[in-house]
Amino acid sequence: MVGTDHPVPVNPTPPLTISAGDKSPHPVAAPVPQVPAVAEHDSGREQESPSEAARGKTEQARAEAEQKRARVEDLYQRHLISEEAYKKGLAEYERAMAKYKDQIEKYRNTASGTTNE
Repeated sequence: MVGTDHPVPVNPTPPLTISAGDKSPHPVAAPVPQVPAVAEHDSGREQESPSEAARGKTEQARAEAEQKRARVEDLYQRHLISEEAYKKGLAEYERAMAKYKDQIEKYRNTASGTTNE
C-alpha cells in the first residue's frame, strides 16, 4: 500500500476467476521448471592413472582382509568358532597381508621408476 490518505496497492494480484468451462474450483498451477541436476562427473577433476586404480584395489583388498580378521577374532573370543577355524582365519589374513605388501612394493617401485630384480 502506498500513501496514507488514499492507500493504493502497489502490485495488486488479480482475483482468481473460474471460467464457465472450468469445472474445478481450484486453478491448476503450471509446472515449475526443474533446475538441471549437477553433473555427476566433475570435468575439472583429473582421472586416476591405472597404477593409482590398482593401488586403490589393493588397499580395498587389505581393508577386507582386516575386516575378516577382526570378525574371526570376535567369533573366537565369543567361543563361537573352534581354535582350528581361528588359526585358519589368521593364516588367510597373513597370506592376504603378504600379497598386499608385495603389491604395494611393486606400486612404489613403479611410481619411483626403480625395480628390485
